[in-house]
Amino acid sequence: MAAGDPTRFSAATLEAFFAAVLINDVVDAELVPPDAVPLLHTPERLADYVGLCRQQWAEGLDRSRLIQVADAAMMGRPVDPPTLTAFKHVRAKFKQLRYAHALCDRRLRGSRLLNRVTATMGQLQDACRHGQHGQARLRGAQLRLLTTRPSLAWLAREVAGFRMIGPEAFAMGLDRDLDRLARLSVGGAIAGADFHAARKVVSRHNSFWTAMTVLHPHPAHHRLFRWMSAINGAMGRWHDGLVERRVAHPASYRDSFALPADIADRLYLLGSLPRPTTVAQ
Repeated sequence: MAAGDPTRFSAATLEAFFAAVLINDVVDAELVPPDAVPLLHTPERLADYVGLCRQQWAEGLDRSRLIQVADAAMMGRPVDPPTLTAFKHVRAKFKQLRYAHALCDRRLRGSRLLNRVTATMGQLQDACRHGQHGQARLRGAQLRLLTTRPSLAWLAREVAGFRMIGPEAFAMGLDRDLDRLARLSVGGAIAGADFHAARKVVSRHNSFWTAMTVLHPHPAHHRLFRWMSAINGAMGRWHDGLVERRVAHPASYRDSFALPADIADRLYLLGSLPRPTTVAQ
């Protein structure tokens, strides 16, 4: 069955996956560290991951909610907390699909429109959170254009053009990203933009292991998923501070800083985990 089959996974599976997605940034001080990277990147399981993210996105694409928030931002009106939470949940589903494309599409990136919509939603969230009313109006107007019916139809065509990566290429990408994180953890000072890029690496791999712990439950899968979630959450909180400083002092985002010890230690362990030496077929 194709990765994009819209009826492949049950409602219970989708609910379990999204419940796990919602704890992707929870830091648990009592975590049991993973002891290896399991061998799960088979063709079938890569297809499972992409299909799950795609079905969740397709069924969760609440256009009316996006328009509601975009219109409110454009008009400078407040948005009630339940609506903002629903907006955040729609964006989370966009992000999971974007991660799936970045990991498993042969081009190693999402479609241009998928990337643009997801980024605009995040920029609108940040502008609202930090009281940047001018930015909120701008991002609201951009999101309104991106959620017209022709734009979303074009987005659906781009998503349908997904081309699945092979297990060998996926394994090479995993090695490359874990090596990058290991170097980051011992490399001294880091700039804000590089930190943000590293967090994206953690987030997209955490998305894969979130799916694996739902579709193929096993203690080893769960430990790796939760370890990455803790890194993601700690990096997210630190990044929020960087954004707040950038709002007050725009040039500060280019300043370098030392990684907090808890982030550096967790990244080092993650990058040092034994990895599969073969690719399952």
